[in-house]
Amino acid sequence: MGQVQVLAIPEVLPQTCCVCGSGRTDDGRKYIDTGLSLDHYGVVYFCTLCLNQIVRQVGTFVPIEEYKSLEQWVVFYRDKSEILTQKVGVLNDLVNNVDFLRSINDRIINTSDSRPSGQEPTDEQIIELPREDDNSEGFTDKQFDGQDSSGRPKIVSSPSSS
Repeated sequence: MGQVQVLAIPEVLPQTCCVCGSGRTDDGRKYIDTGLSLDHYGVVYFCTLCLNQIVRQVGTFVPIEEYKSLEQWVVFYRDKSEILTQKVGVLNDLVNNVDFLRSINDRIINTSDSRPSGQEPTDEQIIELPREDDNSEGFTDKQFDGQDSSGRPKIVSSPSSS
């Protein structure tokens, strides 16, 4: 048994694929010389079309063109996955901010309900929101007391109005 070779044309008799019997070269197929020669037959060749069918039946191999295409899809979906992961992180941050605002709103409602009507809030009753030091969009150190007629918190003081 000799070394396996890929040939453009089968060189030795029978000069055909042992599966389909083709010796055609005008359709782009090549021939695999297995290095095996049988008495009363000759050299055993497989054309690339039949070899692809055999490999697909085994189920563990994919032609290089299909592999490259699949590899591009993997990269595409990996990039999409990273983008979606970032967006999920942003949505989680928004949900956390909504939960934070709800807890502040609950504290505001509870604080305003415990104060007699017409009485000014004490320092303990005024809620300060956290301030972000990076000057990005977010919370400031505005102070709230109760709600206005539309249900939104009333601003008691703000650094710009102080």
